[in-house]
Amino acid sequence: MATNRELMKNLASKASPDGGALPKIIARWIASLQAELVAEGSSPDSATFEAALNARVMHKLAGVEFLVGGFDFARVITAYYRAYMRGGEDDRETMSACLRWLRGEFSTKTEAKGALGFSVSVIIDDDNWYDFLKLWASLVRMMGYRGLVVFIDECVNLYKIVHRVSRENNYEKILSMFNDTLQGRAPGLEIVFGGTPQFLEDTRRGLFSYEALRSRLCDSRFTVEGYKNLIGPVIRLRRLSDDELFALLSRITQLYAQYYGVQPRITKEQQVTFLQACLSRAGADSMITPREMLRDYMTVLNVLMQNPEARFEDVVKTAPTTPVGANHDSPASMTTPVGANHDSPASMTTPVGADSISARDNQTRKFTPDDLDF
Repeated sequence: MATNRELMKNLASKASPDGGALPKIIARWIASLQAELVAEGSSPDSATFEAALNARVMHKLAGVEFLVGGFDFARVITAYYRAYMRGGEDDRETMSACLRWLRGEFSTKTEAKGALGFSVSVIIDDDNWYDFLKLWASLVRMMGYRGLVVFIDECVNLYKIVHRVSRENNYEKILSMFNDTLQGRAPGLEIVFGGTPQFLEDTRRGLFSYEALRSRLCDSRFTVEGYKNLIGPVIRLRRLSDDELFALLSRITQLYAQYYGVQPRITKEQQVTFLQACLSRAGADSMITPREMLRDYMTVLNVLMQNPEARFEDVVKTAPTTPVGANHDSPASMTTPVGANHDSPASMTTPVGADSISARDNQTRKFTPDDLDF
């Protein structure tokens, strides 16, 4: 249930990229329906305009009533629409109550009835929140969007659940999402999961510990290393190449100079030295992440700026060398798209660091700042 509340709170659109887009999405839809009626020749000042708009809304919402929970969902959306059109002070409370119901903030149907002013047969809870996610995917398509994309990151927290039954209940929900998208029962819905390789591959606590998921997500026997497959159930993301990491350092240096108004006391050759120091650590060929490298690089820039007597060589050479990847949660995340198109299988993405080819290149390849053209 907490997942649904966070998803609704962070619902974003082009007009509201920072979240909280739910009221604006509904308002935009109502405005588009009004524009359709005007384009068909109806006058907003006519006595029949409001009745025609009501009929258009009812016709659109009839498409979701046959889905699980669709009747109450359509009724709440209708109540929100009518309160929005009236625009009175009491209507604002009704709109707020409708949004609360859509976010799943009511704990009982009695509480929901008292706030909404009418009874509902269901409230959104832990058992049915995914059904309402599919309802939202259907509704946003009716509103003119191409679909609903859901990003669920840090799925390694499911891997960390100690209680086996609770963990498998979550995996069962992921299985139902996968099957729905694979079998065309969730049109317009794409779900992207993000987690570490352990979350996917661990046979004791990861997704592979759930046999139904393991059989669907494991690599095919025809998977060939070195060839990409971006529409399979799992997409393994490589880490950034050496050149890409160096380009990242160069751009961060420029941004640092622009923000602080001083030119960092570091040359391109020293940037190469820093990068080589990072890549020479144990496990760096596959486990190093941009976050970890940039954290260290920003520390070097800060020390050099605040200590004029400090030299780059002294700062970098005195740093302790610790193996990369001591924290298993830090490797690149696993992304799992589950079917944006109901005609295509769900897709799961798992960045596992560099592949073996990239790892060999990192060990043998020498590069200089002249390799890159900015």
